[in-house]
Amino acid sequence: MIQNSAISAEGPKGADDFRVLAVTSLYPSAYAPLKYAFNRQQISALADLCRLGLVAPIPWPLLRNKRQNDFEEPVPDIPVKRPVFWYLPRLMRTWQGRAYLASIWGAIARMNKQIRPQALFATWLYPDGYAALLAAQRLGIPLTLKVHGSDVLKLGQDPARKALLHKTITQAQALIAVSRHLKETLVEMGASEDKIQVVGNGVNSELFHPADRLEIKKKLNLDPSRRLALFVGNLDPVKGITYALKALAQTPELDLVLVGQGPLLASLRAEAAELGISQRVTFALAKPHETVARYMQACDFLLLPSLSEGEPNVVLEALSTGRPVVASRVGGVPALMRDQEQGFLVEPENADELAKAFKMLLNKNFPEKTLVDSVKDRSWQGGADRILKTMRKTAGAEH
Repeated sequence: MIQNSAISAEGPKGADDFRVLAVTSLYPSAYAPLKYAFNRQQISALADLCRLGLVAPIPWPLLRNKRQNDFEEPVPDIPVKRPVFWYLPRLMRTWQGRAYLASIWGAIARMNKQIRPQALFATWLYPDGYAALLAAQRLGIPLTLKVHGSDVLKLGQDPARKALLHKTITQAQALIAVSRHLKETLVEMGASEDKIQVVGNGVNSELFHPADRLEIKKKLNLDPSRRLALFVGNLDPVKGITYALKALAQTPELDLVLVGQGPLLASLRAEAAELGISQRVTFALAKPHETVARYMQACDFLLLPSLSEGEPNVVLEALSTGRPVVASRVGGVPALMRDQEQGFLVEPENADELAKAFKMLLNKNFPEKTLVDSVKDRSWQGGADRILKTMRKTAGAEH
């Protein structure tokens, strides 16, 4: 165990007395403070509505070359334990679920004594969801599992883990899918349709809102005379950034800012140089959520050329900022935005089609207020309320 916050059984002010234990490794830490903002917001919104305790393990590779006293607890006002999740990366993946449970069980047992949860809430299908299922069965409480996208769309294609995933989705008492597309995929994998609820992610409109584009560009040291596309996410192959660079080479009037880090950073820099567009591509690296919002305000449009997606929250954040989107027609993306009205959807892995969409967008006006109004009802609080009602139902504790 690295460090725990102070534990309180009272719950946050204004919360009802329903007690929930949340389990997820998709949570910011001092070692990865810029990741998983979407899950932090989801957990925080739930904690405002109930008495919630959190077990958020930290994968051990993040701890390499770190001193233990570097850790600072990033979870204000929520009882939390941060055990280390021990496993072998890329090896024995069918055992990662049980390794996860073994790593967190002590923390769960202690949290169980402190808050006596009536329900368990977990996010991410495997290994989190599988381990949470086994934990919930030990504790004798129902599990509500939220799935996000690639945990279903990618892991669901792995034959080695097929039986583990099937057990998880069929034995969990309730499933939360962030898009209708994910719900349909879960049903195809064997889950009962009547226990799946679609609850989309929310957006923080207090953070993501319109602002003067030129003024923000100046503050970020970006050329105010240039048109700007923005990518936010991991620099991974699945994000399709190489196609974006090839499309950018066909669009000389456009610059690109990439906010994020990942294994392709060096190769993407080399590719930009090879294409002769290095001067038009800014690798901003990972940024705090507040800074991401400023980049969103500075851009002309958001770019998401992914090969696979669930329900990417960055699309909602762009629309809330009044910015249109150019994105691949994959996963739950078409359910988030209307082609032609809020930007353009293109086929994945097609640089020419991306370049065509760039040119069309730069020559079309998308009314800012219309884009903002399209997501004004997408709040984290509203989604948390629906999830809590589902958990109450599984526990037989409906109001």
